Order: sequence, then structure tokens, then C-alpha cells
Amino acid sequence: MARCLFLDDLGIAEMRNLTRRAHQGQRYAGNPVIRAEHPWEQTRLQIYGRSVIWDPAAGKFRMYYIASAHAEQWKWIRMSGRVLPGHATLPAYAESEDGLTWTKPMLGQCLFEDEADTNVLDVTRGQSFESGVLYDPHDPEPRRRYKLFFWDQEAHLHGPGDLEYENWGHDCVMRVRDAAGEVTYEHSYTDWGIEVAFSADGVNWTRHAGDPVIKCYSDTGQSVLFDERLGKYVAFGRFNMKKLAGGGEYQAHRSVARVTSEDFVHWSDPELVLTADHHDVEGLQINSMPVDLYEGVYIGMMETFEPGATHHASSIQLATSRDGVRWTRVADRCSFLDPDPGGWDAKGLRPGSALIVRDDRLMMYYSSGREQFEGTGLATWRRDGFVSLNAGRTAGELLTTAFVAGGTELHLNVDTSRGEVRVQVCDAQGLTLEDGAVGVVRGVDSTDVTVVWKEGDIASRRGRPVSLRVTLAEADLYSYWCQ
Repeated sequence: MARCLFLDDLGIAEMRNLTRRAHQGQRYAGNPVIRAEHPWEQTRLQIYGRSVIWDPAAGKFRMYYIASAHAEQWKWIRMSGRVLPGHATLPAYAESEDGLTWTKPMLGQCLFEDEADTNVLDVTRGQSFESGVLYDPHDPEPRRRYKLFFWDQEAHLHGPGDLEYENWGHDCVMRVRDAAGEVTYEHSYTDWGIEVAFSADGVNWTRHAGDPVIKCYSDTGQSVLFDERLGKYVAFGRFNMKKLAGGGEYQAHRSVARVTSEDFVHWSDPELVLTADHHDVEGLQINSMPVDLYEGVYIGMMETFEPGATHHASSIQLATSRDGVRWTRVADRCSFLDPDPGGWDAKGLRPGSALIVRDDRLMMYYSSGREQFEGTGLATWRRDGFVSLNAGRTAGELLTTAFVAGGTELHLNVDTSRGEVRVQVCDAQGLTLEDGAVGVVRGVDSTDVTVVWKEGDIASRRGRPVSLRVTLAEADLYSYWCQ
């Protein structure tokens, strides 16, 4: 049985005198854990999408980040013979054993200015790398153990001037005009899309020969997962300007769309799954949303953009879904991590990682800086700790929806350091059982407490539908599960 969380109301039949409390992440004191230091990353070191993962096979963290050498596109760089705009987003790699101390191994794959060895991966063909990465133990082919799902584009400009576009879309033409208004450069701007690559070791990659696998404009961080319940790969991004099988073109701007695939190469048409609504500030946009599956639940870490605000002056909100299609904003759209005006991450926060559980802490990485994206920081929560159900001195009560008791023990993630939690096992309708188990937890703050029963036990109901009536006083309940 997966842990039952309280991000939405799906597991709640009744609730009285309880509040859903959101918990801010705790910044690691040594942030940023990784900084720009090399010439090919001097103006940007940034994660985007689901681009930091824990690799259980190798026993290490892996980070696939964006590096940029220059702020201006007019200053060219050379990468192993390829000429790229100075602001090209290069696919760089770092790794760590503990998630705190990171190394950037020189890989011998791409030379900066055709001379210096780098930690840049030889995987893109164009000038952009906006990716999601997946460690995939389900694939029977070892050469496909690691998967990249990224947006790339090709757009070489040959001098400064005023940039303009004509016929934005699949017939777009890009022009540069000088100060006198004369056209100095003209070229089609249609070479972009989602590409995929495969690797046996997470470092040496082979790009799919038929790229792009989705002809679309998805200039945001991508996320890609394998949903065992569907038996399919599921990816999230923008996927704008994708021509649809039934005619027309998908276009939802800065929102979140979903695509699926059985083989990681052939993908469905995008469907819009999350966008700003009438409860949001007018004009709010979702700039990016890394998505992960955590305890069987989709969780999205939202980077929002408010009109009139500094483009990157954003906090991190959460959204959740049981199927990846129907989403709920968590805890009344509150922030789970805010920029620190006096800290290194004053610029704003761009989430860019999987949700990683290590040592009973939930880890999430994000990019920020003072003036530009100059590094990556770490925020942590207690396990299951985004949201709790809280009661003050006045006792509150929760009745869960029915579930099949799948084990012999009931476990709670709970803080009763100043109070107590009382649990009663009921039937599927919430009615008291004659032999219903009753247990009390008090005076502890732990991510895993096994309920000790004063009367009866839950083992006698194993394999049968039950519900729980939970009474809290001066306590927080984060999750429960049977095992």
C-alpha cells in the first residue's frame, strides 16, 4: 500500500476542525550546491524540467543542466567544430554521491572553442537543451536504460540588429535588420522539436535517428516518466504548434500539456492538462512544471510568471493529480518555497528535479541567482512533508475513504510532540466495528510510527475494506499506510 497523502481531498470522506497546513521547504545551508565556474557556463547554470535524478543502480545523483557561455547570441562559440550562438544552452553533466558535493567530470565529448575539454554531453544537434531525464529499469534493453526527452532548435544568426519574425509557426521566416532598416540576414525558422536519446550509462548518449519525434515548440523544461499503471511513458511540456492528427494545431502558450508513448519514440497528440484559471492573478502563466510520481501520485512543482513582475521573480507552488490529466492546485495555491531577497537565490526559483527521498527527507533542486541563473540549490522537506492535517487545542476529526487493509500494521507519519492522535478502525461506511481496533499515539514526532493498539488490531481486517476515524489534538498528520 502506498502512503496516503493529503495533497488533495480524494482520500478524505469527512473532515472536521482540521486545517490543511502547507510546509515551506528548508534550504540547505551550503547552497548553492553547484555554481558556474567554467567559461562555457559563465552566464547560465540552470536546471529545467525533471533533470536531476537519483540513480539507484549507480548509487549516485545525476544532474543534466543547461550551460551558456555568453548572454548575447552575436558572440559565437565553437564546440568541437560546430559554430553556435553565444547564448546556446549546452547540455552539461554533473554527479554526486550525497547530493551535496557535486563534481563536473570532463567527458572528452565536446571541446569548448575546439580546445578545452568540458563536461558537455554530445547529444544535441542544435542550440537548445531543455530536457527531462529518466532512469528506466523497465526497459529490457540495457542500451536504453537511461532516456532523454528534450527540446532542441536550430537558429543561426549572423550579426547584430533588430530581430523580426514573419508567419510565426511552421512557415516562419526570421530576419535581422540593421540600424537603417535593411535586411542583413533572412532564414527560415522552422527547425525545432522534441528529440529523444538513449544511454546505457547515463553519460554516453545516442540520439534517435528519426528526431524530432514531436514537431512542436516546447521551450520549457520537460518531464518524462514511466507510469506502471498505464504501462506507458508520460511526458509533460508545452508542445505548442504540434499539428494534430485530426487537423488543426495545438496551441496553449505557457501552460502544461501531456503526451504518452508505448515505445518512447511514437507519441500521442498533446492534451492540455493544467493552465491558469479565474482563481489566479489575471494573466498568470505557468512557465515550467517539473513532474514526478511520488507514492503513486503525480506532483508538479510550478514555476509561475505574473504579468508586470520580474520574469523570474517566482515562488514554487504545487499541483497534484491521480492520473496525470486532472490536476488540483495544492493548499489554496500557496507557496512552498519563496525567493530569499537577501540570499544567493534572490532572482527567483526555477524547480528542475525529481522528488528524491533520501534518509527520510524529500529533496528538490532548483536554480536561481542574484542577477542570473548562476547555480543550483537544494530544498528539503520531511518525507511526505508538503502538507499535513493539523488540529489545535480543539480536537479535529478525519474519516478516510474506504481502502483495503493490505497489511498487518498501520503506520503514521505524525507529529504529536505536543498532543496526540487517536485512530479507530471502522467499516467501509465509517461505522464503528464491534471488534474495531483503537490505538493512540502521543509525545512523538516521527516519519514512521507503528500504531500500538489498545483494543483489537488491524491485522484481523487484512484483505477487507476498512476506513479510519482519526482524532487529532495539537498534532499534525502527514500520511498513513498499511504494511
